[in-house]
Formats: sequence, C-alpha cells, structure tokens
Amino acid sequence: MRISTWTRVALSYALLVVITGAALGLLLGGEIERREGEALRVRLGDQAHAVAYSAASLLAADAPLPALNKLAAGLGAAFGTRVTIITPDGTVLGDSEQDPALMESHATRPEVVQALANPSSVGVASRMSATVHRQLLYVAAAVTAPGEPGRVVGVARVAYPVADIEAARNALLAGILLAALAVSLPAALLGMVLPRSLARQLNALRDTAVRFGKGNLQARAPLTLSGEMRELSAEFNSMAERLSRLLEQRTRERTRIEAVFASMQDGVLITDAQGRVQSINVAAARLFNTSLERAAGRSLIELTHDHELHRALQAALSEPDTRRRLEVKIGDYAIVADMTAMPDKSGATPGAPVVDAANLTGLVVLQDVTELRRLERARRDLLANIGHELRTPLASVKLLAETAGTAMHDDPQSAAEFLRHITVEVDGLTHLVRELLELSRIESGQVPLRREPVGVGELMLRVESRLRVLAEQGGLRIAVSAPDGLPLAYADPARVEQVLVNLAHNAVKFTPPGGEITLRAERYGGGLRMSVNDTGVGIPPDDLPRIFERFYKVDKARTSNREGEGGTGLGLAIAKHIVQAHGGRIWAESTLGEGTTFFFTLPLAASLPQEASI
Repeated sequence: MRISTWTRVALSYALLVVITGAALGLLLGGEIERREGEALRVRLGDQAHAVAYSAASLLAADAPLPALNKLAAGLGAAFGTRVTIITPDGTVLGDSEQDPALMESHATRPEVVQALANPSSVGVASRMSATVHRQLLYVAAAVTAPGEPGRVVGVARVAYPVADIEAARNALLAGILLAALAVSLPAALLGMVLPRSLARQLNALRDTAVRFGKGNLQARAPLTLSGEMRELSAEFNSMAERLSRLLEQRTRERTRIEAVFASMQDGVLITDAQGRVQSINVAAARLFNTSLERAAGRSLIELTHDHELHRALQAALSEPDTRRRLEVKIGDYAIVADMTAMPDKSGATPGAPVVDAANLTGLVVLQDVTELRRLERARRDLLANIGHELRTPLASVKLLAETAGTAMHDDPQSAAEFLRHITVEVDGLTHLVRELLELSRIESGQVPLRREPVGVGELMLRVESRLRVLAEQGGLRIAVSAPDGLPLAYADPARVEQVLVNLAHNAVKFTPPGGEITLRAERYGGGLRMSVNDTGVGIPPDDLPRIFERFYKVDKARTSNREGEGGTGLGLAIAKHIVQAHGGRIWAESTLGEGTTFFFTLPLAASLPQEASI
C-alpha cells in the first residue's frame, strides 16, 4: 500500500517525540532514582544516628529488654521505618516489627559488620529479610556510650522496603511517559497539518509535471502557492515554457526535414556504424522494391543483394574522410550511389573523440539514372540507325551517279535508267529526313493537335480508299468494320488518319497475296478503340515489345519482299507519339504466321479535353 508523504512526515514527527520522551524518561528516571536512593540512604542514616543517640544511655546502663524494645517500636512508628537495636555481639535487643527473643543473631549482617568496623560511618546493605520476608534497604550506625566516644555499646539499624522505592520510581517513569505522550499528540497533529499542506502543493507540481511529460506542453503549475513553493512553481513554469518552445521548434524542424526527406526524388537512406538502415525515404524504398517498414534495421546486402554496393558502404564507414561513388544495376533501375560517413554526435560518449568508428552514421544518396541511360542508349542507337539508313542509299547514289556519268555518251538509255534509280534513292532519303524532322517536332511538342469531334468510321473509309489500289496490286482484300451509333471521338482527324495509314500500310507490306486487312472501331471502356488487323506473317514474340522504337525493324526475311516496300522504321514511333498526345494508348498483338492486330484508343468527344500539342 502506498503511504503519502504527509502521512510519513506526521508519523515521523510523532515517533520522534515518543522516542525522545521515552529516552528522556529513562535518563531522568535513572537520575532521579539514583538521587532518591542517595537521599533515602542519607535519611535512613540520620534516622539510624537518631536511634543510636536515643538508645545509647539505655545500652550503656544495661537497661532491660522491654525498655529497648519499646524504644525501637516508638521510633519505628515515628520514622515510618523498621528499627532494630543490636548488641555488639549480634544479639537483637529491640525491634519495631518482630519479637527480639525470636530473632537470630545479626552479628554477620553486612550493615552491622560495616558499622562496627567503622563507627564514624554507617553500614548499608540491601537484601531479602529472613525475618519479614521482604526486600529491604538496611542502614546501620554504631552506638557509643555517652561521654565515651571510643566505646561501642551496640548498633542501631533502620530498614526501608525496596518495593516502596521501586513503586515511587515506576510512578515517576509513568508520569514522564504520560507527559511524553501528551506532548506527542499535539506534535503529531501539527505534523499532520503542516506536511499535508506541503504535500498538497507538491502534488500540484507533480500533477503538472506528469501532464507535461505526457505531451501537454501547455500544462503549468498554479501560482496560488505561498513562500518557496510559489517560487518553485514560477521556476517550473519558466522551465516548461522554455522546453515547450524548444520542443515546438524541434518538432517543426523535424517535420520540415521529414517532408523534404520524403519528397526527394533521389533516394536517401541513413545507416548506423554497422551499415544497418535507420531511415529511408520513399524514393529509396521504390528503387530497392521494398517498404519503409521492411527496410528498417536491415543491411544493404539484405535489401539489394549487391555485394559491390555493400562493400562500398563498408569502405565509407571505415574511412570517414573519404566518399564512395559508384553505379550499380538493381532490378530494372540503373542507380548512382554516393556514400559518405558522418559523426553521430547524438549517441557519442562525452569526452569521446569526434571521429569514432562506434559513433558514425552512413549517408547514402541514390540517383535513378535509368531514364538518362536509356536516353543515352537511344541517342547512340539513333545515330547508329541514321548512319546505317543513310550509308546504303548514299553509296548507291554515288555509284549510280558515277555509272551514269560513264554511260552518258556510250549508252544513253542505261544512263537514263541509272538516273531513275538515283531519283528513287533521293526520294527515299527525302522521306527519311522528312519523317525524322516530323518525329523530332512531335517529340518536342511543336506540332499542335487541332481536335474536334470526329466520326472514326469516315476516317477509316478514307484510309481504305487511299490504300485500296495498293492492296489490290498485292492481291489483298481490305475492309472496314464500324457499327452504327458509334460516338464521336475528340481528336485531330488528320493525325488519326496518319496513324491509320501507317498501320494499314504496314499490314499491306507484311501480308502475302490472298490475305485480308480489316479496319475496325468499337466502344472500349470510356472511349473508342480502333484496330488494324491483318492475316500476314506476324511478329516474333521477342520483337513485339520493341516495334514502336525508332528505326526498329523486324527481320527482313519475314517481309513480303515486294519492291518498294522497305520502310524507315519510324512510322510506328510516330504513330505512338500521336496516340499518346491524344491521351490514348497503342499496342499490338500477334501470332507468328497467322497475323497481327494493332490497337489504339481515343477519347470521346463528350469528355472535351483541353487542347494539347504532340
């Protein structure tokens, strides 16, 4: 059971008073008992000398026994003590309480022996009386003959019960104890009142401290107290105010840091001296394909399974003055990691060196360079593809021009044929440059979309009309499937027609004679889906994900090999950008040897999105 402070103080006050009173009573009782005993012995000595003086003449004259016995009885009654008159040989001649004739010799009694041995003093002894069977204090004095100080004629003895002395002592001690108790009660009451008031004030301070410790930063101690407690409350409130401001400042700083930490595009993680993750932001968790909770407390080798990254962090932690920077591949991401070690002063031991291996924190900054590397690779591929696409036609033009120059005079007809081939090659180069420029403008957003409500059925009919002659020359059938009641699309009709022409022209090139090409439109989710289906050679599964890349071409062995049907490899890339600028999506499905279907989606005119550029 919990005992309050004021109760402990009150009990301490009372116990202190009782113990002090008891100790004082014992000391005073002992001193009083000693002094009372001394005074009693002096009084009994005086009485013994008085008895000796009265009995001296009788003993010197050999008075009869009754006279001495009567003297003893009279003096005993007067003094309130037992009086005995004894001869020097120990014979009892008179006693105030017993018949002397029945009493034994007292020659060996200690007090008698002392009195006879030193007549000028008294003999004192305390013992159980063999006659009256009580504990008595004896005092004896020698009786000398009148006028003859040197002749001892007897011994006068007085006795006082020890029980009476003990009773007086006990009564005295009881009185002292009662007085101590009487003083203890007011002291205990005073000890209850004063500490209770103090405890109430301390409890108020304690309750305020508890509320403050639980997060109530506005908790303040009452200033209704008095004296030093009021000053203590004022100091407590001043301290609470300073702590409150400091905590609020730290909270704001921590919130800002956490917000910046969480919104950073680069991944950031902080480790302890052993390389275990202590903090990680969302970007880093995404790069490592993990969650913030799963990453906490784990090492880099556990998160990434990349030994090179782990070794670099360990090297940075072992050499605080150096930084480590490396590029690694983790999953689908190319990451540049910048690592350094910082002193962790929060957990440092006072007096410890600033740079201590046990007080280091690892800082790892992760930059996602996947897109940068992809763009660099695309740039290299683009330059390689352009070089490849231009090298053959330019070489052909040069060879044809040289041959035509040689045959100009000798064989004009062959020269004319060479010039026709030169024209075809130049037209191909012109088409390639035109498509490159258009793709560049589309990718840079310089081609505006002129959107309007468009009937996709009419667009598909125009495309079918444009490609009908080319399809018939290849022995192909081309058809349009658009159900009645289709809603209007919100699109740039010229650009959508360009996409359809590119897809349908590819279908014509890659479909052998006797095949069929179908242009179809239908509702799809919240918009329209258009498709171009052919029964051609199909696209290998390995090539299917890359067909929308610039200059990417499927193996030429799978084409129809009809003259003039070679392409630049840019048509599908242009189609992808046009569809994406409309907010749609384009994809392909194909079965090798059975045909291919290209799909793309367009928004409905009812949604009326904002104008955009490609």
